Amino acid sequence: EDKERTIKQLEKLEKLAIPALPTLARTLKEEEAPKVRIAAAEAIGNLGYSTPIVVKALIQGLDDKYDRVRAESAVSLGKLGPSAAEAIPKLKEKSKTDDDYVRMNSVFALGRIAEDPTQVLDALTEALKDSNHQCRYSALMALERYGAKAGAAATASTTSPT
Repeated sequence: EDKERTIKQLEKLEKLAIPALPTLARTLKEEEAPKVRIAAAEAIGNLGYSTPIVVKALIQGLDDKYDRVRAESAVSLGKLGPSAAEAIPKLKEKSKTDDDYVRMNSVFALGRIAEDPTQVLDALTEALKDSNHQCRYSALMALERYGAKAGAAATASTTSPT
């Protein structure tokens, strides 16, 4: 609980907490307590500063044995935006998982990370058919974010050159 509380306090420091990012990344990868790993993933996303170490730790967090760590890692990758583009393949994989929360947050992240909708259109259109309404909503919001670019990407992916 002390570690979790410390991480929450770190978030309040905002820019002053940037030097702690490598420690947060290491905590996400190595800490035994799931609550602390969740807090580390959340803090990384809330701080919003992307580094290769942070992105790699969050990608590894997508494979954590605890579902809340996987879900929070996905959300944080989404908060990092396009700088987390290397996570797209893993997030696409997680957008098909059995866990509703992980799936929904992975779809959310895909919509925030990919600058080009063609990179994620397949996963987003599949998510529109999801049985979970929150997952469908995440996909809809992502597609709405792309606006006309999503429509153009959809048309391009369904028409074949003549």
